[in-house]
Amino acid sequence: MNSNKFFHLLIIPLYFCQFLPTSDAISYDEPKAKEFWFYQVASLCSLDRLQAWKVAQVSELYPNITDIQVFYNNSNLVYTAYNPTENLIWMAFRRTEEIENMIEDIDIIQIDYEGCNGCAIHQGFYDAYLNVRDGLINSFKMLKEKHPNAKTAILGHSLGAAMSTLAFVDVSKEFGKIDYFYTFGSPRVGNKEFTDYVNNLEIICNKARITHYQDATPHLPFNFMGYYHVGHEVFYDEASLKYVICEEDLEDEKCSMQFGLFELSTHDHVNYMGFDHEVYQKTCQ
Repeated sequence: MNSNKFFHLLIIPLYFCQFLPTSDAISYDEPKAKEFWFYQVASLCSLDRLQAWKVAQVSELYPNITDIQVFYNNSNLVYTAYNPTENLIWMAFRRTEEIENMIEDIDIIQIDYEGCNGCAIHQGFYDAYLNVRDGLINSFKMLKEKHPNAKTAILGHSLGAAMSTLAFVDVSKEFGKIDYFYTFGSPRVGNKEFTDYVNNLEIICNKARITHYQDATPHLPFNFMGYYHVGHEVFYDEASLKYVICEEDLEDEKCSMQFGLFELSTHDHVNYMGFDHEVYQKTCQ
């Protein structure tokens, strides 16, 4: 895989963004996706700064965030929070550097997914999720009780996107409708039966599996290993100026799957919505 130079920090104004819709059946809210990406990159800041919501540019854009609770275990981090301006509760799963190792090592094996006939999921992703699940669900429940009319969002990037997929199932079973389920650079999580199970859950208003150009992680684990993607893909071009809502539920060869293994990039994995999170991370440690 290519290792590109990191772009300078860039926030692309909304009015520059264009889209090329290919399906009327999919609802995608790009302004919300940008907001969600900022919530996501905030998780990369130091624990003290995240809990105090002193997270550089993100806290300047969204200054009134409350009810922040962080769950950290074995380098896996997820936090819950509330935005009173948007009346929105969310949980955001942080990306970790361990995803490449987790995909390659013995944890690549699939295990049965309880409550779903024939479903199997990646053991490593599931173990990582279990490290934070109980506290996370309890925190989300308390936020729902405190803000009963708030909208809800489940967010994740990279390994965090895989974990957020598992959380989506648990949270939706517990609380019903989820308003937004947005992931960035998600790997494949489970087999075809699991993918169908998640896609058929009729308890969400708005969902998107967002990919950026030649990001390598959405190609992993491989199809020949029995892994498939969840949800419709929203595929962004290299400059993050245009997107396509991909037609196929699983693998649309006009989107990220158009690229071969030797064309893939690690840089595109950390740069979404025109905002490079590795550059940003250095500002909030």
